[in-house]
Amino acid sequence: MRLKDGIGNHHLPYIDGEPIFDNQILTIRQVASLLKCSEKTVYKYAKKGKIPSFVVGRGIRFLYPALIDWMERSSL
Repeated sequence: MRLKDGIGNHHLPYIDGEPIFDNQILTIRQVASLLKCSEKTVYKYAKKGKIPSFVVGRGIRFLYPALIDWMERSSL
């Protein structure tokens, strides 16, 4: 995740070159990129309830603000 400055993009976080907005829903791939881990690890954490997630059809999704809260609570 990195922050960019620019017209209309004031301090938005970016994942894989795409801006992330406040209430954006993320995929396993995006969360893996954000956390710098494998997609398999994200999937395992979601299935075990270790990371906030929800199911849409057959896919697992993540709400960006919930992930940020989880990361802040999980920090040492």
